[in-house]
Amino acid sequence: MDALPAPDPDQVCLLLYTSGTTADPKGVLHSHNTLVFENFSMIDQFALNERDVIFTPSPVTHITGVNCALVLPFLLGAPVVLQDVWDPAVALRRINGNGASFAIFSTPFLMGLLAAAEAADVTAPTLRYLVCGVAAIPDDLTRRAADRLGVVTRMYGATEGPSVTAADRWNPAGIRTRTDGTPLAPTEVVVSDDAGATAPQGVLGEVLWRGPDTCLGYLDERLNEAAFTRDGWFRSGDLARFDEHGALHIEGRIKDIVNRSGEKISVHEVENLLGDHPAVTEVAVVAGPDARTGERACAFVVTGGEAELTLEDIGAHLAAREVATQKIPESLFLVDALPYTASGKIKKFALREWLRDRGKDTRAAAAMTVLSAHER
Repeated sequence: MDALPAPDPDQVCLLLYTSGTTADPKGVLHSHNTLVFENFSMIDQFALNERDVIFTPSPVTHITGVNCALVLPFLLGAPVVLQDVWDPAVALRRINGNGASFAIFSTPFLMGLLAAAEAADVTAPTLRYLVCGVAAIPDDLTRRAADRLGVVTRMYGATEGPSVTAADRWNPAGIRTRTDGTPLAPTEVVVSDDAGATAPQGVLGEVLWRGPDTCLGYLDERLNEAAFTRDGWFRSGDLARFDEHGALHIEGRIKDIVNRSGEKISVHEVENLLGDHPAVTEVAVVAGPDARTGERACAFVVTGGEAELTLEDIGAHLAAREVATQKIPESLFLVDALPYTASGKIKKFALREWLRDRGKDTRAAAAMTVLSAHER
């Protein structure tokens, strides 16, 4: 029998597809080393050890599930609690029944878990960390979750680089919940302006990073040239700025822009402020076609219970918070549910496609289950 080749920690060990929120999913290649570095960065950042219990409701076909279910527990020698079908009440029982101390998941999971805890009037006393990434977290949600479930912190990453920035429990609340944290060394993070130079503090630009947990590239090698600079920086496609504390503020995707009469408007601020409206349970704002301005901001909203909401309501809510008039959505669609990926990201491309197809294809309108619409 021929001898087996020597193990190579830099060999590809994982092919994982992105969630495809803005385009077709891309096959991402990781090695043993990129995954090990990634998980050791979480161990260091959150001071994890063998006494922790990891709770993981994320699918193992997503990078969070791969790391928290299949890699992190074995590096720690710590137990992991899994959940294959998401049910917030079941999740709460498993967390409390197993003494779970650490969890990473996206905003919809956090919303469901908090609702279950509030309905049952219970807490989760063993949770040290609730790390939330992927999507923006409304301020009211973080406050309520911190009071009842445990310390909530933000984290930023992607399938191509899972842990880029994060906060920890010792950071001030403003950094933990209102920013995406600071870079996790040795990963380097910069914000690039339109000319490709490093943007000054406070200036919005594209996030670029490079580090030992950055992926090796894509299965389709043709995608690599656009995704990486010549010196190895990964172009994230995310818009962000650094503040005076060195913390990163993700402001949305480059494709999450409304180009209204030539003015490019990020929807992140609007979504976050609409999330504070008492009638709003979930919200997504995307660009829709407009014959006069080229594009308009369109808000898709899920309301709580029998709550009613009109375009005038959201306009007044945003105006009271001094949002510029041109940023206020000009269309409102009340829907039963937003389309999510399995990892909890909103499929904004599906909303944009529905807007383009509206009026052309009645099947598209039916698929979105639009309850009512208001436009001005």
